[in-house]
Amino acid sequence: SDLSVCDTDQKEKAIDETFCLSVDHLGAPVDIYSDPDYKLKCIGFWKENLKSYLITYDELDAFSKYRCWVYQRADLNRVLMSESIGAYCHLKQDVTSWNYTEGAAVAIEMQEYERERDQCPMHFDDGTNPWLLSENTLKILI
Repeated sequence: SDLSVCDTDQKEKAIDETFCLSVDHLGAPVDIYSDPDYKLKCIGFWKENLKSYLITYDELDAFSKYRCWVYQRADLNRVLMSESIGAYCHLKQDVTSWNYTEGAAVAIEMQEYERERDQCPMHFDDGTNPWLLSENTLKILI
């Protein structure tokens, strides 16, 4: 499986359940099945009550187009995430929540890897400073 955040402004994450990393004779990655199973647009993220939250939008989701995620970086190469059942996160939900009693649909434990010819830059923003200006900041004038 693969979860990638590879677009230039990092506003979309792609999830591929059957991702298979194969290489050619030069060691360059070859993937003939490159369409991901899910494409989630990142709407916003913040920290509250010692938890990090992420809101995503999936136009193909029949139940709830908006989903709330609780996430945490466990160590240098591991990220834990829990997806909510609906558009909001339950107060009992944490990064290990996986069932409806805690308001979650699934829990994911991800191991980061970096390939030699990987086009995804190493970037992580934990959301501690929401006013930090970055290259992909949008300014809305009313």
